Amino acid sequence: MEITCTQCGGDVTVREGDKFLKCPFCGSALFIDRRRVVYHHVLTPTITADQARAALKRWMAGNQTAKGLEREAAGASLHFTFFPVWLFKVRQGGGESVRLLPAAATPIAEYRRLTLPAGDLQFFRPELVAGQEVKAAGVMYDAAQAWLAQTGVKPEEVAESSLVHVPVYEVRYGYKGRTFQGLVDAASGKVIAEVFPRKAEVPYALATAVTFLVFLLAGMAASTAGTRLILYLSLSVPLFFLALLTSSKA
Repeated sequence: MEITCTQCGGDVTVREGDKFLKCPFCGSALFIDRRRVVYHHVLTPTITADQARAALKRWMAGNQTAKGLEREAAGASLHFTFFPVWLFKVRQGGGESVRLLPAAATPIAEYRRLTLPAGDLQFFRPELVAGQEVKAAGVMYDAAQAWLAQTGVKPEEVAESSLVHVPVYEVRYGYKGRTFQGLVDAASGKVIAEVFPRKAEVPYALATAVTFLVFLLAGMAASTAGTRLILYLSLSVPLFFLALLTSSKA
């Protein structure tokens, strides 16, 4: 059987059972899914496991996460894999956007939030993933197309389709009896997590309410604009330290 290369239009011979091919004319890596031939790309990693752990620790110590998470997170583990995702370039309303869909079963929803820079994609070659885990695609093209249709994308609006194996460190850790998971993008070092222990918001809300009430009462008590200004300036210092205390406790 012969198929047409999506890059150069050349005829490529396909043997029974073939899923991954290389065009003999232009060198494009191709993925064959029943009736559809799409590009097959890989994104190469740029960070090591140690660097990924350091990135995870910095993220845990950041402004959004619960205070002390970097110290209290239990059993943090990283698992490296080349994970398959469908990448669709969609043209709608005069613009172009990128849609991602995991191409293998996974409980980690964060795969849809990955950013894949087109300039860093390479045609898939076995030597680029040698010695590493490469997860096979289980979500076929037809299923991915059905998902696109549910999001309002018509088949004719899909300008390009690619199966991309992305390098990631899948993260899992425990905190206060709960298990959390996410990703460290092995190409950028970015930590991606949708559900994680967040910094407490109640203390900030209380501090904001107190600040508003204090300034309101001060404004009502002052009889002149000059007095009001002096009150505001004198109250700013203790309220500033209240904000610092709230930040350190949250």
